[in-house]
Amino acid sequence: MRIRVSAGSYGDDERERFYKLANSASDVLNISNPELAQRAELGDAFFATLIRDRRYPKLENFLRALTAMIEVANERLFDVDRNPAAPNTLQVSAKITQRIQQDRQDLLVLSKSLAQMALNEIDRLDAERPNDPDRVKDYEKQRELLKIFADGFARIADALAALEADRNHPVRLSKAVKAIESVGDGISRWWKANEDEAIDWAFRIPVLTAGVAALGWAGANMTVGTTVVAALVGGTRVLKAIGKRASTTIRKRAGKR
Repeated sequence: MRIRVSAGSYGDDERERFYKLANSASDVLNISNPELAQRAELGDAFFATLIRDRRYPKLENFLRALTAMIEVANERLFDVDRNPAAPNTLQVSAKITQRIQQDRQDLLVLSKSLAQMALNEIDRLDAERPNDPDRVKDYEKQRELLKIFADGFARIADALAALEADRNHPVRLSKAVKAIESVGDGISRWWKANEDEAIDWAFRIPVLTAGVAALGWAGANMTVGTTVVAALVGGTRVLKAIGKRASTTIRKRAGKR
């Protein structure tokens, strides 16, 4: 979104996304609205009145505010990354193991749903493949990320399905844990390298925010911008919606047995 607005204008779609960010930023980033406004070199009441009155900010102020939110998010994430109390590899593995043992079936259905959602999004994207060279690059990056989600959650689903007979089988359990860790690490690396595009897409593609929220719930160490963005744009709500659908599927299957 920042790249698009930097081109010299913004429309209703960008404005609505900006409102959502501004409305959540204070709680998610643990910073007061006046402090955030000062970071953007805007008046102390900028965010409060923007949200209350749903104003159309000047382009320059729009960019200043958006940049300040991204900078604060990055600082919060740096604090997490350098925090000696942050979970190490063994702690992460233990957390994922516990989640699998407690909620394997829910994770399985959720992973299948997310893999299919990503594949559906790839089909939609391919059907609308642009001819403009500038847009083709954006298309290829977006497709790359969706492919990571589709392949990753399919791999997680396969590993979880292999635990059907015995969810404590040491070799299969280890494989499932490593699958979740690997997918989480891969998405985190991609997101760090393509932050601006990923933030923009997260508003429009539910599987991105839901997938990040699902990995966090599964215990993956998502300590980069993915977690912050997911919270800002409502990834938890999306995950809950998919989770309800997954639970319904589980109940239907149980009823057929």
